[in-house]
Formats: sequence, structure tokens, C-alpha cells
Amino acid sequence: MEKNNDVGMIKLTGLWKKEGKDGVFYSGKLSYNTNILLFPNKYKQSEKDPALILFIAKAEKKEKSKPEVEEDEIPF
Repeated sequence: MEKNNDVGMIKLTGLWKKEGKDGVFYSGKLSYNTNILLFPNKYKQSEKDPALILFIAKAEKKEKSKPEVEEDEIPF
């Protein structure tokens, strides 16, 4: 983790801007199996309501794809 000594903050991760079916949101990895997602609060009704909502989610495992090889292409 990276610390910014000027203001005493610790960097956890970076967030990437993405476009989803409901609009723009930001996402990043918090650890190898945890994602964070930051969305605008589309239910905001007053200045007392938060502008953004932060979610934490289990990261989906990406399956390693094996190249498909035809039986007659095997070199032995």
C-alpha cells in the first residue's frame, strides 16, 4: 500500500470509469478476490443523502481458456 504522508492517507486501489446499462460507474480490485464498485446515488432526494454509494463484491473467477485442438492436430 502506498501512503501519502502530506495528508496521512493510504492508497487502497485505483478505480476505472465504466459505462453500464444504468450509466457511468467506477470499479477496481481491493484484493485478488474482492472488487469495489462506486455508483452515483440515483435515489438521492436531498443534500442529506449521499452522492455516491460504495459496494464491495466477491470477484468473479476467470476461467483459463484452453486452446481447442482437434484430435487429428495432435503432433504425436
